[in-house]
Amino acid sequence: MPLGNDIVDLRAAARHRPAYYERLKRSSFYPEELLLVQEYESAFWLLWAAKESAFKAVAQAGRVDRRFNPKDFLLKEIHQTEEGIIYTIDCKPFRFNGIIDLEKDFLHALSWTEPKPHFLTEVIYSEETDYQDQSSLLRNIILEQMSKMFDDSITAITIDKDENMIPFFRKGDERLPNNLSLSHHGSYLAYAFTI
Repeated sequence: MPLGNDIVDLRAAARHRPAYYERLKRSSFYPEELLLVQEYESAFWLLWAAKESAFKAVAQAGRVDRRFNPKDFLLKEIHQTEEGIIYTIDCKPFRFNGIIDLEKDFLHALSWTEPKPHFLTEVIYSEETDYQDQSSLLRNIILEQMSKMFDDSITAITIDKDENMIPFFRKGDERLPNNLSLSHHGSYLAYAFTI
């Protein structure tokens, strides 16, 4: 089951100039999408994260174009529920459903194809902002979770990337069937993997 996630540190995102967003808005989003999200706080990033998480899910499904083009994804519907902000995105031939957790300092988007997979996800705050250090920290946290699930030592499971740079779990010579999505931005890290 394809599963993607994206995290946005809203404090880090606020450092960009408004002209940056206007330019990106025109090249990334359709007018009808902007109408759908206009009532939401952090609408730009909400739409971006939903599309980015769907892109990561598409990549897991084997449809890989190494370049993320937000206009390949069309937001069809979005609404607030008690669980979070629920959305649907089309990217032919796929339809993705998803949820966004919008907090004061970050937003976290998850996208999947139906039926909804069982998954673990976590958002982590990190004082460390170096990309490599964040990546290492995130991988260690995930491997700890996986080793608990498999009741195995942490050294038995590793995280690799395939030829398209899609992360996956490996145990010895075996590629595990659990899909994995990693994300970090600013001071926030997030992961999601199917169980």
